[in-house]
Amino acid sequence: MVIKIESICKGCGKPFEYEIPNENCYKKLFCNPVCSHRRIVTKESNIKRIESLRIFNLKNPKIKKWPKRFCNICKCEISFHSKSGVCKKHMHDYLSVLAKKLHKEGKIKSWKSRNILSYPEKFFITVLKNNNLSEKCLSNYPISFKDLGLNKVSGYFLDFYFPEKKLDLEIDGKQHLADDRLVSDFYRDKLLKKNGIAVYRIKWKNPINDSNKEYIREEIEKFLTFYRGVG
Repeated sequence: MVIKIESICKGCGKPFEYEIPNENCYKKLFCNPVCSHRRIVTKESNIKRIESLRIFNLKNPKIKKWPKRFCNICKCEISFHSKSGVCKKHMHDYLSVLAKKLHKEGKIKSWKSRNILSYPEKFFITVLKNNNLSEKCLSNYPISFKDLGLNKVSGYFLDFYFPEKKLDLEIDGKQHLADDRLVSDFYRDKLLKKNGIAVYRIKWKNPINDSNKEYIREEIEKFLTFYRGVG
């Protein structure tokens, strides 16, 4: 005899149905395995968890408690197991200093070049050749942070850099639509412009249909017009 059960998933909170052969079978709490790792944490459940931990500590006073640790820079509380000794806010600066130290000791290699070309970049190499601009630009051109006035290791790679015009042409794939990437691109462009390098971005669309082909054609014409007007 098959029994149909209606339940509410403890992970996503949505109703779901499942079947069991008899009433003694294990009852499902989640609609799928993914939800079993994505439990909804409410204010009540969090208070309950904290209270249970407090009671556990009272009943087991001999269990070692980890002492509090604080960030070496801003003195805010951090995890006892933090290896860096700094909070997330200052992690970038910490990693930058660490990278310089490891580079000086010869434990990591110098930041040099990127030899991988994406399909959009290969496509625009052909476009630049067809417009007699390939000899005037450098693809995947590395520019270090030191050249941009920052005392940091590493730097940026410019998709297509035109030295005579001090112009950077960037072909943006879908990854550039992510929130964190939009923020990093904003500060990247701001730093380049501060150092006299103009940035022109083209949002990539694969020319697999007439609409995309027309879009790419229009973007190429816009860039050529912009290129002629620079410098």
